[in-house]
Amino acid sequence: MEDSDTALTFRVVLDTNVVVSGLLSRQGAAHAIIDLAVHHRERLRLGASEENRDELLATLRVPRLASRIAARGLTPEALYMLYTILTDPPIPTTLWRGQWSTDPDDDAFLATAFAFGAHLLVSRDRDLLNLKHFYGCQIESPVRALELCREAILRGT
Repeated sequence: MEDSDTALTFRVVLDTNVVVSGLLSRQGAAHAIIDLAVHHRERLRLGASEENRDELLATLRVPRLASRIAARGLTPEALYMLYTILTDPPIPTTLWRGQWSTDPDDDAFLATAFAFGAHLLVSRDRDLLNLKHFYGCQIESPVRALELCREAILRGT
């Protein structure tokens, strides 16, 4: 049985490309979802596993992105720390590891969504989007996910 706090919380997992675009741009649906999580933390929770977080940091350190980040006066580590603050404590996924997708990187996000009890997994990855649902978790693009997050906040989930 869910406690009242959990029942009122819309749980969301963002894949790495969505997090990166949301952190690097002040425009677009990915940024708007992160902004909603900042301003409506009691209603919208972001989840990530250690594996998801490690992938994010490695991606932010790619020279092409690191130079864009440095041009803004930031470091990959600073953006990574911001995201770790915005997400719930890391979700353990070792019990939920499996091969559900053709891409093992996708499986890490599916395991996180399952272990976190996510309502929504946000991705631009075609393989993930083609799944549409995974154990009660809806898989959507950032634009559609933003609509769903706004609706969840308005109705109190």
